Amino acid sequence: MTDTAARQYTEEAALPVARSSGSGLGILNMLVGASDAGAASRKIKGSDYEKADCDPSNIGEDGAVNGECQGVLPVETSIGNDLLAIIVPADDPRTTISLSEVNSIFGSPTEGTTLCVPDPTSGTYSFFVDNAVEPDASSLPGFADDAALTSCVASNPNAIGFVGISWASRDPGVKALSVDGVDPNTVTDLSTYPFARPLLLYTDGNQADSASG
Repeated sequence: MTDTAARQYTEEAALPVARSSGSGLGILNMLVGASDAGAASRKIKGSDYEKADCDPSNIGEDGAVNGECQGVLPVETSIGNDLLAIIVPADDPRTTISLSEVNSIFGSPTEGTTLCVPDPTSGTYSFFVDNAVEPDASSLPGFADDAALTSCVASNPNAIGFVGISWASRDPGVKALSVDGVDPNTVTDLSTYPFARPLLLYTDGNQADSASG
């Protein structure tokens, strides 16, 4: 989404450059001044402030920003919504899975199960941990490339993973399971799907204030 937005400014004096990274790195780069904005698929956390040598208590449990970090005052803008999909090989006979089964499979997989998960620094991984369970250590170090993650699932009959729904739909070798009876491919009421998540953009409110002043 940020890459698409950047393409609109090719004739401008300032040329935006969009780079792909996990949510944690995107937020960190914004806090330390390495970028002007950070995209994330989760809300900012106190741990993000800690990584930038700032006081984590300045971030509330709900992601509310109560103070600056490195002179930066993060401002959150919602730019959309996304669904995290639980994926299995396309020929897997399952069509649905319960949230309790998700927690059991990823938290304590049976022998022979292959877990294909994102890099732990990604917002996708963090969101899954917050809303389900921390994946078993056997799944690490995880994948920084979503296409590689879906290939991991597609190539192993005993694999299961999680990824953004758009990536699941790009790979014919995988399919997204319904979770607690709700199909992420057709759901219209996002509140009924346990893995609906926000897409956010963080910018420095102090820069906006100086520009307007």
